[in-house]
Amino acid sequence: MADEYGASRIVTIGNSGGGMGALRYGAALNASHVLAFSPAVNLDIAFLEAHSDYRARAAIRKLNRLFPPEVLDARRFIESTDFSGRIDVYAGAKSREDQSQLNNLSGLKHVHLHAIEGVSAHDSIGPAVLNGTLLDALQRIVS
Repeated sequence: MADEYGASRIVTIGNSGGGMGALRYGAALNASHVLAFSPAVNLDIAFLEAHSDYRARAAIRKLNRLFPPEVLDARRFIESTDFSGRIDVYAGAKSREDQSQLNNLSGLKHVHLHAIEGVSAHDSIGPAVLNGTLLDALQRIVS
């Protein structure tokens, strides 16, 4: 895809559900970099219940009716690809649900997990903008 448009690299960025998209598309397209903030890494209802994560329950039930567990788990998808770029995943250090999502990616090659200190809410992109984390990550990508 990058060749088709004359791009030298592909970068995907997403927040929350868009973080799942950034992870999956980044792995599928072998992006050079993926940035995901508070991503929904695993939307399998069994995983969520095991981690006492009851957010967006109606939407989660619908997704689980439509798709098998392997489609709802970004870790499984990334493992199935030949991804060779870098994945940086950020979430609030004090957000229990987001940390359980991050931990689901622990140990994957090319994945770097980052806890944003002092953040307990699901929205980690806002604090990442304010504290310079997003700018630092973008500068690493373009340098």
